[in-house]
Amino acid sequence: MFYRTLLYLLLCCLSSPALFAQGVQLIPLEENLALKKRSQLKNNQVCPNLQLSLPFFEDFANNPNGIYPDCSRWQDNQAYINDQFGYLPPSLGVATLDGLDQTGAPYDANASVSIPEAADTLTSQAIDLSNRNLSDQIVLSYFYQPQGWGDRPEEGDSLLLEFLDQNGNWQAVRAHAGVPSSISTTDLIDFEEELVVLETDFFHANFQFRFRNLATITGSNDHWNIDYIYLDANRDTSQASNYADVSFRMQPKSPLAPYTAVPWRHFDNTLWSDSIVMQCFNHNGLSGTLDRRYQVYDSAQTGFLLLNSQVPATTYAPSPNPDDDYRDLSLNAFSPFLPSQTTELISRYIIENPSDFQSAARYQANDTAYLKTQLSNYFAYDDASAEMRIIVQGIGTQLAVAFQAQIDDTLRGIYFHLPYFTNRDAELDFINVKVWEDSAGVPGQELFSKDIYKLSYVEGFNGFHYMPLSDFTDSLTPIAIAAGSRFHIGWQQASSTPVPVGFDRNNSDAEAFTHVKVGGNAWQELALGGAVMIRPVLSPSANPVIVSSTTTLAPKTTLDWKVFPNPLAEVLVIEGLEERPNAKLQLYNSLGQLVGQSPAQSRWPLPQLPSGIYYLSVWENGQCLGSKKLLQP
Repeated sequence: MFYRTLLYLLLCCLSSPALFAQGVQLIPLEENLALKKRSQLKNNQVCPNLQLSLPFFEDFANNPNGIYPDCSRWQDNQAYINDQFGYLPPSLGVATLDGLDQTGAPYDANASVSIPEAADTLTSQAIDLSNRNLSDQIVLSYFYQPQGWGDRPEEGDSLLLEFLDQNGNWQAVRAHAGVPSSISTTDLIDFEEELVVLETDFFHANFQFRFRNLATITGSNDHWNIDYIYLDANRDTSQASNYADVSFRMQPKSPLAPYTAVPWRHFDNTLWSDSIVMQCFNHNGLSGTLDRRYQVYDSAQTGFLLLNSQVPATTYAPSPNPDDDYRDLSLNAFSPFLPSQTTELISRYIIENPSDFQSAARYQANDTAYLKTQLSNYFAYDDASAEMRIIVQGIGTQLAVAFQAQIDDTLRGIYFHLPYFTNRDAELDFINVKVWEDSAGVPGQELFSKDIYKLSYVEGFNGFHYMPLSDFTDSLTPIAIAAGSRFHIGWQQASSTPVPVGFDRNNSDAEAFTHVKVGGNAWQELALGGAVMIRPVLSPSANPVIVSSTTTLAPKTTLDWKVFPNPLAEVLVIEGLEERPNAKLQLYNSLGQLVGQSPAQSRWPLPQLPSGIYYLSVWENGQCLGSKKLLQP
């Protein structure tokens, strides 16, 4: 087994699943919000019973059933299909087994935490092997990994592989034990391949195989990741890793890295990242020419590419090799982009002309990788999916995350990602919410403090709770943020009961912007290799659009309207509002101050305006239908 050590500056490493740094601790989740949301919106899928033939291949790349296994290959839905928990998998996407059921809830929140019990199962559809025999050399291979970016299975935990024999009995053919306590908790364990040659008892018309795990079933514990499963005849076990395939292993990085989301009003073309990271794997035993492309486009304008960068072709040898991790610091220039409303950017990695490597259509799904980057009204370093929870330890300990405004704007509130957990008194979940100005890269003078603030657990916006900036009377107290200035948001532990916040382990770039302060000590960089899931909301409006479990958004109204001239002149011409006589126009400056308003009209004489950036919004029945960014020369 191969191990790769993370360069985390941890001060304390215990045999428990948790990870520690000064003043903070990472602990496992107790629920899976993605599964929970899916189960509430739609009944869990029920797969029909099918009979398949060889070959059987599954790498969970671009899975058509989303977070549940694909019914064309699998019968059940307890495994979580994702591309967050695997650490450098053979291809993009893994099946994760843990202590949660198909609804994302613990199998038994009151179960023992010291005795592993049966948890998830991933069962194949029936596969017809009735006319097969030993001479066909039928082999099942798969890659497996304990922990990944999740919780580490300990020595008493295990991953089992079982085959259904001709008498209808499940036979255990492999058992993988959890990670020995002698292995440092700061080590991440690579995927390992396993091969199993089928014997006579399994040659029948309804052969099946299944993976099961024994785990602590009180939460999202004891993760096993499974990938790249292949069952076929006439396989050479001496060349186990020789597949006619080259694959992407990870999602693209955000084109606005280190950010994963930026307020659309703050976007400017200096935010584009000038580098690219592509992680691939050549499963073939031969070298070939690898052609790749990196594209970025606005989801509202799919035909217009903001970036279309050809990666220089390279002779790609069998993996592992140094070319598996490709980094380019000389991207083609992005096309100028001026968003006028909330949107999302789509990043796409493409393997082009993979014929040097691939011989079957089954490998094509892992030739493309996608990522969505939000342009909304908040900044973020996280991907909205928590792999762990972070808690601040000790009354008075503070944690802060830094962001930088691109324009003059107003900080209205903060999103906190709050993974729900059981067996605790929520009345004790108090923190002191803080905003600081910057002082040489670390938090300086306090700009805002709301003490003894009680957070609420929500299942709405991926578990994000919104806290508006307000005083003890609940009067709003927004903070003006100047263009180019850095500010910090965070919290101070206010009681002996720590409050957990979501932690995304997939963006290590965020740690340079995260700091912790214990007692009277100086601020220190938080070196846990991920993103604390808190997000500042900036908006010129006193009532920014907030997505939460208590806010029901009306269906988005598409408004096809035009405004000119831009830059502005004395009269503003507005087209597209002729059938909206009840609409209203509101004009804000970059500080969020209302400088003009009018009923909908086609020609609006503007007041005298100082030079600067302005935002024109159309409102109807309390809903903002659209907004345009305007320039006053």
